[in-house]
Amino acid sequence: MGRVPEVPRGLLAVAREQLGLVNVSQCEAHGVTDHRRRRLVALGGWKRLAHGVYDTGQADLSRHPLDAARRRKVWLGQLARPRGAILGAGALVAAGVAGVPADFVVEMAFPGRSHYRSRAGIKVRQIEVGPHVTMFGGIRAVTLDLALAQAAGSLARGEWLACADNAVRRGLVDPELGEVRHHMKRLRMPQALRDLANLVDSRAESPIESRARLRCIDAGLVPDDLQREVFDGAGRFLGRYDLAWRLGKDRWLLVEIDSSEFHGTDEQLHHDATRQNRLIASGDHLILRYRRRHLRHDAMVREIEAVLKRERWTPRDTPPPSG
Repeated sequence: MGRVPEVPRGLLAVAREQLGLVNVSQCEAHGVTDHRRRRLVALGGWKRLAHGVYDTGQADLSRHPLDAARRRKVWLGQLARPRGAILGAGALVAAGVAGVPADFVVEMAFPGRSHYRSRAGIKVRQIEVGPHVTMFGGIRAVTLDLALAQAAGSLARGEWLACADNAVRRGLVDPELGEVRHHMKRLRMPQALRDLANLVDSRAESPIESRARLRCIDAGLVPDDLQREVFDGAGRFLGRYDLAWRLGKDRWLLVEIDSSEFHGTDEQLHHDATRQNRLIASGDHLILRYRRRHLRHDAMVREIEAVLKRERWTPRDTPPPSG
């Protein structure tokens, strides 16, 4: 079969920045000709993913595999169609916003009337994005405000809320979402989607927490507080909980949403158990704890609703300060 041709270090460095992907223009710039590319593919060193785009096998081990997979999809679109701009959910991924699901579709738009067709998992949209184009780490995409507005039409409601929560929390967009609301109105998004902007909260710390909060809100169980800090009578910190409902007389229903099915090391598990045991021993609060898989059905909401009904909880307008 022969020896796999050597790849210039400069091109490998480019590939690592792009999650292992390069296109023909980048190859030619580093002296990797069509003949050498064919040899690299034939001998198993490279894979051809789309017209003019190759996977060099340079994996980025510093990223979570799911995050890397999302960004590879965006890079594939950028490298296959360099003149285009990534839209919606793909632009959110390019900007590093958390909350986009792994199965999102990369959408792109091009200046003027484009002859490009949708292929290789890339959907071409015949829209004008005008001046609302920027760069996110080498990826050409629409601005974050426009991306959030566009994504409201393609993501599930909980997914969109998670993205918006994350973008606001990190200071990437205006907390009031003024431009996002403007774009949503201009794009004629249904009022039900535009109203989601009213639920965005910068206190949310993870996408799974945002989705759980929306499930509760849809059921009429609006939390009284988020990221509620709890202390014992001596002022000792007992923990901070994602969702909280006040039950009266300084008692709370505290809900923790684990963002990972694997919550950590033995040391972390020991710390969590100790903290939770102290809180239970105080006798003041009720605790429920859920993981990602619990959001796949209605059991979580039913359990929270049952506790609140038993405790005769009623909604309040303004959450009290942590303490």
